[in-house]
Amino acid sequence: MKKEHSLTLINGIFDNADTIEIILSLIDKKIKFNEINSFRNLIKSKEQDKNLEKRIEELKKARVSFLEYVHYHKKDSFKIDSIINIKTL
Repeated sequence: MKKEHSLTLINGIFDNADTIEIILSLIDKKIKFNEINSFRNLIKSKEQDKNLEKRIEELKKARVSFLEYVHYHKKDSFKIDSIINIKTL
């Protein structure tokens, strides 16, 4: 079995509204995922995971930056390419 796998998650041209929906759903899902893991860690070890908290803040800033970007280009279409590369360790 291969040790690497790639998949194309997104590949297309989208209008402003669809671009916002696609990207925000990914960012928001990742924020939620990290918040749940951070909470689980807090329950288990009684300590906050500083790395997860930092990542959550980075994602929140990326969300704001993305919204500013698409708002500025609100009349444009967007080309989105997203390839996921997975490797076993």
